[in-house]
Amino acid sequence: MILWVDIETTGLDVPSDFILEVALVLTTNNLVPVHSFEVLIQPLIPFSAISMDPFVVNMHEKSGLFDQVTKNGVHIYEASNELVAWMGEVGITKGDLPMAGSSVGFDRSFLKRHMPEVESMFHYRNIDVSTVKELAKCWGGEMPRRVGAAAHRAHDDIMASISELQHYRDTGFLGAAAGPPPPVPATKTDKRDIGHWCVVTDAYRPTAIAWEEPELPFPK
Repeated sequence: MILWVDIETTGLDVPSDFILEVALVLTTNNLVPVHSFEVLIQPLIPFSAISMDPFVVNMHEKSGLFDQVTKNGVHIYEASNELVAWMGEVGITKGDLPMAGSSVGFDRSFLKRHMPEVESMFHYRNIDVSTVKELAKCWGGEMPRRVGAAAHRAHDDIMASISELQHYRDTGFLGAAAGPPPPVPATKTDKRDIGHWCVVTDAYRPTAIAWEEPELPFPK
């Protein structure tokens, strides 16, 4: 089984921002959803007192999240208890399942700070679709990749992540187009093939450079 999580927040700063929504989806190992749960959370101070980026305000107003939190949100401690209780009801053992999602380190950092009882229910390992996406760029050559706009609602974003991972699994993101890197002859300068950074080039570009002074196309 795989346990997916997504959260919506008032911003990106873990200590000062607030969680507004949490969704959990339990799937089989074949990515078939079998259970789901979501909860809306009232921030500890009024929205008017929270310093939010205009982009975030527009995003949550457009999705209807602000209105729904105002009408149906619960205290974060109540939300935490509900989430932990749901996990127990569906048979999840504490520390057994890794945390799955997209850029899920963000979700884990907020949960660990604001809802530690929920975060501690997960294994310390992550299943991050964003990592698979970047590896698909490295190794998949021109393989078509799923592109879709984020809904910015927790449950919808989880379902999009599951769909994306299904896509990479079904199309074989290790695609043969790129092929293995060519061998690099040993030299006195110990040249090694480290390749161009795939996130930048969107493909694997092997390059033999001196190991002592690697010329990387990104900041050290």
